[in-house]
Amino acid sequence: MTDQSLSSTTRLIDRASSIRFDVLPAETLTVARHCLRDWIAVGLAGSTEPIAQYLRDEVHDRGGQPQATVFGGNRRVPAHDAALCNGAAAHALDFDDVLETMLGHPTAPVLSAVFAVGEQIGASGPDVLTAFVAGVEVESTLGRLMEPGHHEAGWHTTGTLGTFGATAAVAHLMHLDRKQWSHAFGLAAAQAAGVKAGFGTMTKPFHAGRAAANGVLAASLAHRGVTGPSNVIEAPRGYAELTTDTFDPTALASSPADDFDIRHVLFKWHASCYLTHSLIEGLRRIRALLPLGTPDVISIRLHVLPVHLTTCALDTVRTGLEGKFSMRYLAGLALVAGKAGEGEFSDEWLEHSEIRRLMALVEIHPDHTGPQMATPVEVRTRSGQVFRSCVDVGIPARGYGLIEQQQRLVDKYYALVDPLIGRAASEQLSDRINAFDRIDDIQSVLAPLSTAAAFSPTGS
Repeated sequence: MTDQSLSSTTRLIDRASSIRFDVLPAETLTVARHCLRDWIAVGLAGSTEPIAQYLRDEVHDRGGQPQATVFGGNRRVPAHDAALCNGAAAHALDFDDVLETMLGHPTAPVLSAVFAVGEQIGASGPDVLTAFVAGVEVESTLGRLMEPGHHEAGWHTTGTLGTFGATAAVAHLMHLDRKQWSHAFGLAAAQAAGVKAGFGTMTKPFHAGRAAANGVLAASLAHRGVTGPSNVIEAPRGYAELTTDTFDPTALASSPADDFDIRHVLFKWHASCYLTHSLIEGLRRIRALLPLGTPDVISIRLHVLPVHLTTCALDTVRTGLEGKFSMRYLAGLALVAGKAGEGEFSDEWLEHSEIRRLMALVEIHPDHTGPQMATPVEVRTRSGQVFRSCVDVGIPARGYGLIEQQQRLVDKYYALVDPLIGRAASEQLSDRINAFDRIDDIQSVLAPLSTAAAFSPTGS
């Protein structure tokens, strides 16, 4: 039983550090492998984006020990730098998984950190998966403790809470003791940053990469003996006091010892902010019912939570990145194109005349009181018809649903990876993902990428 007299930081450390591979339920491991597959797919696809290319150029110019693989690179780099590059690449398309409790993206910062260090030290697949689960548990639990105030204040949780998750994962993999964990968290707090003003720019994926690298640095320095403040989460002038007005230490009791928050991870089937996925799905359903098509539409109403207004309500859309955070653009896109894949954030779609017309018709009402991931939508037509829909995309897969999720992720994986490294290398890498929890040394897992290292447009 957890000692309630312990600080929130210590209780969080005790829970994360005590997680062992042999106690992880089968469904937890299944979701962890799903996250791994998705991270590799979106990381490889994102590695062709400018932010990923610029970061590779930066770390290559700095040099260092060849310790870990970089998506899209043709040489290994220090673990810290691999975490930076891969975290940013995995979030560059905003196509990576999400977790409602942390109001952010769990895998990009945590798995980028622990995989890089795992390659550096020759860790096993089970060790990496266990550390990954522990890291997600930390960032999710911090979300329970600090949200919604942290997110509503303007912090980008993928960068902030993701730093603590990445730190925990690396601390777990390096077998730090409780005192070292505490120092590592103190060092994490010194770095954990990221503001939502960066949404729609390259800064947003940089947050994810920086969080991963922060975690590597914090845990590594604590292992060497660098000290940090104790109980940094709840301490006076500590992280919670400075970044949220809704700190609730009792939320720690809501995490059952035999359950893990990674099971609540949600995967993206559209390449936009996850808060927009419900409106996309709802409007796709209405699109199929419009007898005269979109020219008949005269009004589009979206009923959202206040958090949507500070996260995905860009009115001016000039780039694909901005489009991913514009409910107006995505509403028009859903009705005209019926999909929102990476290809739908091109200049051609951004300038589409009918989408632009529909964008002007969108009314956004912050009056929704239902589930956070559900957005009621309403479309009115000139012919007098009114169509309504509400899809909740916040329900994690369970049981048989995990099989369907696996297949969708495999399809997404091949769609993103095949064009970059070819089918043969994609299949070889996929086999290693499937067998990841039976691999003794993960250094060879990403080896198929070496056969296609030149896929990066810059050759970097």
